Amino acid sequence: MSYRDVYRKIDFIYDQVRAFRAEREVFDDIDWMKVGSRFATDSQSLKMNWPTKRERTQIIVQHLCTAHARNGYIMEAALQFDDKASHDKVEADMASVGDDLLSKCFREHGRLWSKTEFEDYISKLQKQKRIKEEELYQLPHSGALVRYDIMQFAHVLRLRDMIRNPLISCRTMALKK
Repeated sequence: MSYRDVYRKIDFIYDQVRAFRAEREVFDDIDWMKVGSRFATDSQSLKMNWPTKRERTQIIVQHLCTAHARNGYIMEAALQFDDKASHDKVEADMASVGDDLLSKCFREHGRLWSKTEFEDYISKLQKQKRIKEEELYQLPHSGALVRYDIMQFAHVLRLRDMIRNPLISCRTMALKK
């Protein structure tokens, strides 16, 4: 087979998988009262070795995942990483608009860690003896690390939009009975 035919078949399979997934990820017609509206959310710390020219240094990234409790279908998964952002750009943008002087909740760029804040946070943990001096934690060399609290909030908002807030309707139904 030629390379063109192989890649055309791969593209076809890719399109079929995306269509299959899109068809099953439409939650508009699901009766959550009937199938159950219990979900399980879990967070894991992933320790990854991020390659540098000098050494491989560990980066800890959180992974947040929510699954439907009955059938195990993954409703939402998020990684504490934004590949389109850059820590240097975040730092520069924060300085240019004065975000570094504001509380995190009022910042325009509060979603991502800046280099300075991350380094200050790591030194604070080392002073409190919560991490050892020898342990090397760093930011990724490309992309940016998302603040965990912001990631959790966005995760919940996406879930709410997907399931149209069935917990409120379930409570309302239970109170009416």
